[in-house]
Amino acid sequence: MPEILNHKEIKFGKKVYYHRRTYFSKEMEHLATRAGKEYIGDGYECVVIGREGQERSVVAFKFPETWPEKAQPVFYLHKILSTLFPHNFPRFHTVFYESPKDRMPAGSIRQRINGPNKDTLDDSEFEKLVKFKFSGIRSELKKMGLSVSLDESIWNFAIGPDGGEYFLDSARLQKNYPLNIRSVVKYMQECKRYSPSDIRVVSRSITRLNHLLLS
Repeated sequence: MPEILNHKEIKFGKKVYYHRRTYFSKEMEHLATRAGKEYIGDGYECVVIGREGQERSVVAFKFPETWPEKAQPVFYLHKILSTLFPHNFPRFHTVFYESPKDRMPAGSIRQRINGPNKDTLDDSEFEKLVKFKFSGIRSELKKMGLSVSLDESIWNFAIGPDGGEYFLDSARLQKNYPLNIRSVVKYMQECKRYSPSDIRVVSRSITRLNHLLLS
């Protein structure tokens, strides 16, 4: 079953929504502390908190007007990416829409990456920790015919316990057009590192994503 927000997380989300136009980092940190939530960080587009009793996931609340795409396409795109590159993209468990009526921002519940942010490491420290570099991902996506927008600013990455260089921001499709299932499946079969289950997950996610893009 998909993970859902608990009462305290919804309450904090409403505070994020209320402060959406005047926020700054210290304010969000203060809000999280007062709400008894673990403050993990924030950026231009979102604020991230830990989940009580859920050590493997976090909640990212997106600020309004910074996530114009619908939530479901983002979910399926990340399902594709995290299956293709499991050491570079966190898994998304749930996404939720912005609701002005309920005064709730959009956001997601996603896999937690316990490790240092890349911008806190010097080159030697980075090389010592990383086993699965993010560099080269764009060229691999190009081979599959996937045109994905990725903000590769250094602060959007963290090094996980597995040595993966994880992209912490939300990916976006550069154009709303049908993705080519055949080219992606062919790439996965030729790589010989994906299971039949992986191929089915990606195929179904592409089918669902294409349906959403064309509807």
